Amino acid sequence: MKKLSRNFMLSLLFFAGYLTQVSAEVVYFSNLKAAEFEMGNLLEWTTSSETNSQSFIIEKSTDAVTYVELGTVEAAGSSNEQKTYNYLDVGATDKKSFYRLKQVDGDGTSSFSQVVLLSKMMTNNFSMVSFNTTEVTDDFVVTYNSSVSGDMQVEVTDETGTSVLHSEFFTASVGVNDLQVDMKNMIEGTYQMVFTLEAEREILTISKVGGDTPSMLSRKPNDKGSRN
Repeated sequence: MKKLSRNFMLSLLFFAGYLTQVSAEVVYFSNLKAAEFEMGNLLEWTTSSETNSQSFIIEKSTDAVTYVELGTVEAAGSSNEQKTYNYLDVGATDKKSFYRLKQVDGDGTSSFSQVVLLSKMMTNNFSMVSFNTTEVTDDFVVTYNSSVSGDMQVEVTDETGTSVLHSEFFTASVGVNDLQVDMKNMIEGTYQMVFTLEAEREILTISKVGGDTPSMLSRKPNDKGSRN
């Protein structure tokens, strides 16, 4: 009787382990895709269902052999609906970038997606690093990293981008640069701030509220797309 009880318990443990193994699953509706934007490489993927999913770890390689972790996107956990995820590799400058997902489940298991290759076609002379959004009353301050030297043109336009309200030039040096745009005379409202260095352009949409600092509402790569 004791032997039967012991076998029965072993069977239960085996069955429980089997259930643990099959209780986590992610079904992809669309595989990992990569697209080049002026502000970086945008990765996107969609799942049709998820069971006990925990996270997606984004990994990158320049030789398709050695991968480094870029960041983590939290998964839905459990879902029977389509879920679209994206991740922006900000300021990516490599001529060739290999990307893959390491999908981690709640039970500790993991699996890799297919690898996608993105060959860079655009120039990437500069990339935005940070913006001031608090504790500034009159000026908009931005820090950017430049790979070339030259004249950075900054234009402040209306919300639609059709009317230029202010324009000035700043000297861009190779490396990290700071520039400050005077917003004291701007009335409350929404503006576009256009940064141009050589043939590359970046656009920020900012809001001037009273005497407080402009706050960043959105950032977009030259009107070439949006993130859902």
